[in-house]
Amino acid sequence: MIQISRTGIRNLASNDTVYARGLQYYKENRIVSATYSNAAKQYRMVVKGNYNYSVTVDEQEDGSFDYNCNCPSRLKDQGACKHVVAALLFILKYQERTLMSESKSPEERKVMQVIDYFLAQEDTIMVGETFQLDVTINIPTILKKDTGRAFISLHGGSNRKYKIQTIKKFLSNIYYNENFAIGKEFRFIHGESTFDKTSQAVLDYLLELYEIQEIIDSTHFSKIFSKSEVTITKNMLIKLLDTLHGSSFSLALYGKAYSNVHFLRENPKISYPLSLDEDSISIDYQEKESILPITETGELFFFDGNIYLPDKKFIQYFKPFYNSVGRGKEPLVFRGELKNSFLEHVLPRLSETMDLDIPEELKSRYITCDMESKLYMDKYKNGIKAELRFKYGDYEFNSFGNPAAGSYIIVRQREKEDAIISKLLDFGFLPYKNFYLLKDENKIYEFLSEKISELDDQETTLFYSEDFRKLGIRQPGSFKAGVRLNSDFNMLELNISFDEVPKDELKNLFHSFQIKKKYYRLKNGSFINLEDQNLNDVSRIIEMLDLNDKSKSGDAILLEKQHALYLEKAFTDTEFEFSCDRDFKALTEKILNPTTTDYQVPKGILANLRPYQVTGYKWLKTLAENDLGGILADDMGLGKTLQSIVYIASGFDTVKSDKNPASRKHYLVVCPTSLIYNWLDEIENFAPFIKAAVVSGTPPERQETIESYEKYDVLITSYPLIRRDIVFYEKIEFDTVFIDEAQFIKNDASLNSKSVKRLRASHRFALTGTPIENSLSELWSIFDFIMPGYLNSHAKFVEIFEKPILKEDTKALNDLHMHISPFILRRMKKDVLTELPDKYETKMLTDLSEDQKKVYLAYLENIRSEINSEIKENSLEKNRIKILAALTRLRQICCHPATFIENYQGGSGKLDLLMEVIPDAIANDHR
Repeated sequence: MIQISRTGIRNLASNDTVYARGLQYYKENRIVSATYSNAAKQYRMVVKGNYNYSVTVDEQEDGSFDYNCNCPSRLKDQGACKHVVAALLFILKYQERTLMSESKSPEERKVMQVIDYFLAQEDTIMVGETFQLDVTINIPTILKKDTGRAFISLHGGSNRKYKIQTIKKFLSNIYYNENFAIGKEFRFIHGESTFDKTSQAVLDYLLELYEIQEIIDSTHFSKIFSKSEVTITKNMLIKLLDTLHGSSFSLALYGKAYSNVHFLRENPKISYPLSLDEDSISIDYQEKESILPITETGELFFFDGNIYLPDKKFIQYFKPFYNSVGRGKEPLVFRGELKNSFLEHVLPRLSETMDLDIPEELKSRYITCDMESKLYMDKYKNGIKAELRFKYGDYEFNSFGNPAAGSYIIVRQREKEDAIISKLLDFGFLPYKNFYLLKDENKIYEFLSEKISELDDQETTLFYSEDFRKLGIRQPGSFKAGVRLNSDFNMLELNISFDEVPKDELKNLFHSFQIKKKYYRLKNGSFINLEDQNLNDVSRIIEMLDLNDKSKSGDAILLEKQHALYLEKAFTDTEFEFSCDRDFKALTEKILNPTTTDYQVPKGILANLRPYQVTGYKWLKTLAENDLGGILADDMGLGKTLQSIVYIASGFDTVKSDKNPASRKHYLVVCPTSLIYNWLDEIENFAPFIKAAVVSGTPPERQETIESYEKYDVLITSYPLIRRDIVFYEKIEFDTVFIDEAQFIKNDASLNSKSVKRLRASHRFALTGTPIENSLSELWSIFDFIMPGYLNSHAKFVEIFEKPILKEDTKALNDLHMHISPFILRRMKKDVLTELPDKYETKMLTDLSEDQKKVYLAYLENIRSEINSEIKENSLEKNRIKILAALTRLRQICCHPATFIENYQGGSGKLDLLMEVIPDAIANDHR
């Protein structure tokens, strides 16, 4: 025979939920077939779940057993699955019935039923699930005295709520103590499942309505009120008795009259005498006052001249004894093993609700002291081992075993024991051999950081081994960072160290920061708390720099030089130890203070640069020298174009040699169509030694110009044309690319943006008066051009900057400012007012639109022919007025042909330029 118990089965289950589902399967008779092979000592069963699953249980000679199931969960979960639980409960019941059938007397079978009843109550305590009801009240119209109705609908369940489609059927199941299921998760088992306090109050109200409806249906309504009587329901009777509480009344019960009856909401004083023999215990109720049930389920009964409404626990424990001995039947006698079962499982329950006359001899053998629990914690491979032991007086035993108390009987406090076991299972521990094992790393960290303290609430004494203590959560120790300029790689070399973290584990630590884990587990098994306040700054720096994906040189991390200023600012703003070498310091000083550099304005520049323009030129040179990009974001009219031209000119000698044109540096300017000739004009005015060309004309003409780039120092093109010609441009390696009015690439998904980001250049700069117009993503797109990857991917930028800043996260805003401020130079007119003339005029050139050009050329050809004819017939002097009028008309066409041509729709180059300038002017508060 297999040595098995309900507690043992529960401990074998992978968790409490699995045990509850297995118990439910067993009670729903899902064991569709069961056989036992005496030769093989094996049970074979089929359990019906979503499919039919095969379960085998192999019996060993010592009473132990092995089990197996072919369901998927058996392969991935430790412990018994719900199908095995159901099968083991079936075997347990089978063995109990076998014992009962072998018993020769009906009394022994009756005793077995009582013990089985109380064992089932222990199951209820272990796995009972609590459900909730959500009430929806619908009031479609105003409620008047004789019209209008309100309606109630219900949803029920625990984690998930299901709509109760047929409320009357639902109430009928509750009323008649029937099991039912609504959806997969709402499975109510009478005697085990419960409702929370509020839901139970709602149910009591609805059940009263249900009873009234049942009376109406059965009595045709007219008989509720007869001439001298009113028909009431059970719940209505209880309400009436509550009203009569404290007063006496008369009672007619089963044809017999009683007077001076009282209603008592308490447990009756019922005493059962116990008799102790050498091998048995008997319980009797002879020659006592009759107990008369008033309700079928035992809530109300008449005893000793009064009506009692006891608590639910009394009803629960009294019911089997009333059925067995409460009606003057023969006493119950518990012999042999049944005697011990009575003492362990039944007597403690009865003692809670009834007066038991226990013989002194039995009391002396009864150990009723409080339970103490001890939990021995140890490291087990990569997990935590927890051995739970219970102690009653001098007797201590493993939670998986039973106490060896000899002739003494220990009254075990099962509810306390189960509470501790449930807590361990809730923490993720699983039964393993004769202890509980926690293997999941996340749950181990949660247990060590939060849950272990909850065991103190269970009055459990904890014992830790030395190995377990090493598993604790520790601080990473002091943080140190050092950075130097690595001339071999032309990159920054960053060294980071934590006192408590080995260098070979830093990469994994950084990865844990990046994926926002709560902890990092060291190779020695201990944990680093990554949510520690002192690590917030480190965590953010690591996240910003994306250190996990960076290449390494020995123990150091290699970073692009673009991160230099952020590193210095980020680390110096913290209390961490930070060091840097002289070259690194010189680099950051030059970028932050470009005026200190010794760059000279090229001699061939035909302009008197103002001090702020010289600063802008030096800033561009400093960034380029260090392979960095930038955004020149000066106010409109402060000479962004001129500063850029001076930068370009610094790459050439004022007197060039054409002997080796391949050695020339080549530059590209991308700007709006309306500005291409303005760029050409300013280059010719301020740096005539620079050979520049506008890429325009037909596709073949443009291709020819691009492929002849070696003839030129600067190519100038527009955003619309770069989109069409990018396949030719991306073959060229430019020294520097400038994009003017960079807001044209603010949308990263646009063709403008995609095209310019395909260009190949050693240095990239953006010119704009409005780097941000609508969203921070526009700024990211521009930075993705000047220094790709510096602000991470767009998705990560949105995650760590844009979304937090929109939620007014000042920390994210400060971090973004630290990243971008070194690479954006923005001066407003008010900032450089003393350096500006009284009136500052800017000449901007633009080309005619295509239709405008056609009108201009057609009119020019026509008027030229007409005037030539007039001059031949008359003298030039007589045609001066006509010539002046023709010139005026040509000027009108250059402004806009619509000034004299009706219904002209062809556009104007000047108007297009004006419409581009106005938003920029408005954004910068220009009048």
